[in-house]
Amino acid sequence: MDNQIIRRSLRLLKIEAIITSVVFAMPILNIFYAEEIGLSLAEVGLTQAAFTIAVFLFNIPTGWLADRFSRKACNVFGDLLAAGGFVFYAFAQSFTDIVIAEIVVGIGLAFTGGADVALLKAYASKLGESYQKLNAQLASWRPITEMAAVSLGGIVGAYSPRLAIALSAVTYGTGAVLSLFIVEAGEHRKSGVHPVKDMARITRFALHGHKQLAWRIAAYALGREATHPIIWILTPLLLLAGIPPVAIGVSWAINLALVWVGAQLARRYGGVLSDSRILAIGVAVFAVSSAVLMVDVNLVTIVFYAGFGFVRGWYGAQLLPAVQHHTPADIQSTVVSVAASAAQLIYIPLVWGVGVLGDISPQASIAGVFCLFVPLLALTAHKIARFEAR
Repeated sequence: MDNQIIRRSLRLLKIEAIITSVVFAMPILNIFYAEEIGLSLAEVGLTQAAFTIAVFLFNIPTGWLADRFSRKACNVFGDLLAAGGFVFYAFAQSFTDIVIAEIVVGIGLAFTGGADVALLKAYASKLGESYQKLNAQLASWRPITEMAAVSLGGIVGAYSPRLAIALSAVTYGTGAVLSLFIVEAGEHRKSGVHPVKDMARITRFALHGHKQLAWRIAAYALGREATHPIIWILTPLLLLAGIPPVAIGVSWAINLALVWVGAQLARRYGGVLSDSRILAIGVAVFAVSSAVLMVDVNLVTIVFYAGFGFVRGWYGAQLLPAVQHHTPADIQSTVVSVAASAAQLIYIPLVWGVGVLGDISPQASIAGVFCLFVPLLALTAHKIARFEAR
């Protein structure tokens, strides 16, 4: 295949991956849920659990379909489905409507999740470029786009939350159109085994048969979810600190600026540091940020929330490539889906738990994630360090 075609496809895939990673309405969703739908934080947690269950159930089957048949087709269909889900979301009137919208968007993201990263790795391989650097590059561009999106979404959402939600339908629809113009790439799964048996075999290999891969999947799942569920208490924390509602979008943007910093540093030093050291640096920043916010939340201490943003960027740029480094080419999408499913198994109960604790106090949610993730991430770093020492 002509390298020029691959490079064009890579450029389009990068744009698609970036614009479909933003949700314009994120800064005002908590306000939308409370004022227009009448949800408590615990009910918000249930809607997010429904979303994650949908992704979890479809992750591995859609990853297998992408590996076996077409990563491009899965990407197009997933983006279209997510766009439709956000359109429905914009007209939601009840808790049930929100749950349905979250499920539809979740299924769409399951289709695109493994396909995106497998295509990126395949393009990098064909062009002789470093996949780790490409992934870090994307991880550093995403927060810039998110900063613009949440700033705009915060302003739009202050006047019309539903319009801010609908803007995400536009980005996913655009992503689907861009995906139509990329080319299929990467080795595909050739197996005469029954699909369910083949998925089970790959899952068993990833989580048990290959210990180095299994522990890196654990690192990815824990690193991703350490900073994921607590996004739902950022707006309550900002309000607790005395930030006015009109400035919430800007405050989200500041947090995302630290995501960019983390990704940029990962891009620079990721190839030098071992996986265990990458984990250790992230857990240290996470622990300090959590400890400060557990003690007090005010206009000064709230800046420590940006430490979670740094960890998100730092881990986001490096932990998934570590998983893919140990994964055979013909099962890339499926193993990425297995890793995502492992993360979602953590997120499903956790996002509800964070919501329940958040109804007590946003600081109680911070304490909960601190007690869970600091020891688990430290243990994972220790286990990986032992593999690296062999």
